[in-house]
Amino acid sequence: MIETTPPARKSLDREPFWRLGASSRYAALHGRRSENQMLYRKNVFAWEQVVRVIAGAAMIGYGLVGLPGDWLGYGLALMGIYVILTGFFGYCPACAMLGRKPVKDPRS
Repeated sequence: MIETTPPARKSLDREPFWRLGASSRYAALHGRRSENQMLYRKNVFAWEQVVRVIAGAAMIGYGLVGLPGDWLGYGLALMGIYVILTGFFGYCPACAMLGRKPVKDPRS
């Protein structure tokens, strides 16, 4: 008689769900296993990312220092945070909604 070991359960083969990164959690939920899977495609060019970070910092500075205690200043600072985040991540949801095409990866 041939002895075979039963296949290990999938849930024991992988990292616990809460230790996975966001893209790995997505892959685990949908049955895909990919280490480099992204949930978004970059749609902001590299030079534009630098400009966005600088402009976002200027917006925050002017909003908090140039318009202190004013709601307009706080609103400008919040928009500056949004602009900085789009610069860091290279993805702008507003641009994607307006139909901007993803940036081609220079590595491919």
